[in-house]
Amino acid sequence: MYREEPIEGFAFRLRAVQEADAAFILELRTSERARFLHPVDPDLEAQRRWIRDQRARPGDYYFLIERRADRRPEGTIGLCGITAGEAEWGRWILRPDSLAALESVWMLCCWAFEALGLESLYSLTLVENRTVLSLHEALGFERVRLHRGRFHFSGVAHDAVEHRIWRARWERDLEPRLRAHCLSIARRMEAVCSDLIT
Repeated sequence: MYREEPIEGFAFRLRAVQEADAAFILELRTSERARFLHPVDPDLEAQRRWIRDQRARPGDYYFLIERRADRRPEGTIGLCGITAGEAEWGRWILRPDSLAALESVWMLCCWAFEALGLESLYSLTLVENRTVLSLHEALGFERVRLHRGRFHFSGVAHDAVEHRIWRARWERDLEPRLRAHCLSIARRMEAVCSDLIT
């Protein structure tokens, strides 16, 4: 599936991935930063085909994260497996120098809870990906359980940690706090851009 209109944030936005984004996505997904994500076929045409197929799958959204000011691509994030009021969020990878991490999660969660009316979101993260596990917990996402052997890469089983956020807690505690952090980052980015121009 794809969403026609972008989801606008303060400094960044989410827009539906298009076939023209395949080279950028492939660059990210074949980099060292992607070592904790499912491996992808390094062929550009295969990536374009995957994007076409993804856009046709019900309950599966894939977004390019880009800066609002100049539309520079920053990374990707997605929401899939929408069933019974819940969905999995993932496919999250950013450029090494990107400041879009918090705002991309904030936009996706706001859209999922407000526009789609979901009751909970969860993510599955490899236990080796300590940086992302720490970020999820710092954001206030609850560690629910360990899935033994959940993923298999190159014939090797990997455990994954499930983090979950419920709509009520998001609205009451997490959204206001995350919104404030995102706004602060956007203001700093704007100030840096103004200094560079003058």
